[in-house]
Amino acid sequence: VPPMRPKPYYIVVKRDPETNEALYCTKENFLNARVIFIRWLVSFWLEPRSNTGTHIPGMEGENVPKNIQ
Repeated sequence: VPPMRPKPYYIVVKRDPETNEALYCTKENFLNARVIFIRWLVSFWLEPRSNTGTHIPGMEGENVPKNIQ
């Protein structure tokens, strides 16, 4: 017997200004958007730099956040 799926957790996304009726959404939509954003962030930081030959005065090294190092 497969285990029971947990009930989805609903979040109020916004309220209709005229009727004040709440629009609900499950967390999974937000989770999907968050995964896409994190993937983009990781690919942005890890992609090879194409302009390594150009030197910008005053920029001795790139500041990479500690949580990515």
